[in-house]
Amino acid sequence: MDKPIKHEHTEQIICPWCGVEYGNAEGIKENKGKYNCEVCHKPFLAVEHVKVTYTTTKMEPIKK
Repeated sequence: MDKPIKHEHTEQIICPWCGVEYGNAEGIKENKGKYNCEVCHKPFLAVEHVKVTYTTTKMEPIKK
């Protein structure tokens, strides 16, 4: 039985068919996330997930 390929929520784009790593998301917007694996030649879709965080800073009261 084949070992499962970790391809969800990873730091790099990984082919879900064969597991080859493609590094970061350079070019993801130009090709709308559609890839053909250079190794196994099968198609896959890469979706970029963005985490939003906030920073707050103390300030003087706002005068009305």
